[in-house]
This record gives sequence, structure tokens and C-alpha cells, in this order.
Amino acid sequence: MFTEDIFIVSISLSYESVMAIDMYGKLYSWGKGEYGCLGHNDQWNLSKPVLVNQFKDQIVLKAKIGIGFSIVEILKWNGYLSWKCSWEE
Repeated sequence: MFTEDIFIVSISLSYESVMAIDMYGKLYSWGKGEYGCLGHNDQWNLSKPVLVNQFKDQIVLKAKIGIGFSIVEILKWNGYLSWKCSWEE
């Protein structure tokens, strides 16, 4: 959950979910957790922002979330790594 010490620099919205990146590159998400698209390795719906633990030691550069998908780009080993969740094959 956000405190007064967290400053959001980027946000992506879908109809049912939100992803936000703070000034340190930490990723938070909340909303509908179907298909694991919030990045918390479960399908729980969240009503408040929660740090995405699988990226807690990374610097998140971009995050996009939509209905049935999410994509996260992180800085890693002098390059980029993308993660995608989707209900489509």
C-alpha cells in the first residue's frame, strides 16, 4: 500500500486493473487478478496497491496493463527483459 514516501512516476490503467511505477522503479498493482496479470503469482483481486514481489529487486522501466494482458519491461544485465501475461494463447 502507498505511504506518503512513495512517489508514482508512471501509471497504466485498464478497465479493471492498475499498474504503477514509483521513482525507484518499483512496481505496484491492484484490481482484477484474473490469469495472474497483476504479477503476484495468484489470481486474487486487490483493492489496494501492492508491491509486485517478483520485480522487487529489479528496476521497472515500463508497465502496461489491459483487459487480459500485462507487459513489464525491466532493466537487467545491461539489457531489457519483458514479462507478459495474457489469457490468449
